[in-house]
Amino acid sequence: MKKRKYLCAYYRYFYILNLLFYILHFKKSVNYFCTKIKHAEKTLSFWKNKHLATEYGAIGIAAFIIEEFTDLEFLEIMEIGEGADFFLCKKSDSNKMSFRQKPAAKLEISGIWNEKLGNTINMRINIKKRQVDKGTLGFPIYIIVVEFGQLKAKFIKK
Repeated sequence: MKKRKYLCAYYRYFYILNLLFYILHFKKSVNYFCTKIKHAEKTLSFWKNKHLATEYGAIGIAAFIIEEFTDLEFLEIMEIGEGADFFLCKKSDSNKMSFRQKPAAKLEISGIWNEKLGNTINMRINIKKRQVDKGTLGFPIYIIVVEFGQLKAKFIKK
């Protein structure tokens, strides 16, 4: 059941990520794009809420970064207050049932709609480093901060 929930959320994040990427790069073509989407009004309603769009877009980009540049993949969402957002597991464990997979690392994700003088990627990385120090579990920690104004991301292992 957890795997199914994860996959649905995973695909939703990538759908929103694709929408964000398209809108950020082709703002003039949004009307044309919307006529090609079955439920255009619902799709654009996600974009209107910049907080959710930034959060889901950052999760989608983080999922891509983790899949492409590590031997890890998403396992499950962590509880709020545990110092990170997700547990990660080894890709070699992915053929096991979800309750048998063992966490191998933690992942903290943050998104910034537009970088400003008081809210930069490096400042957010430092905030997230302090946040993950509050966690009690002894796993390696990955931190990913995504900025959508210039479409850049920073990925560190702590």
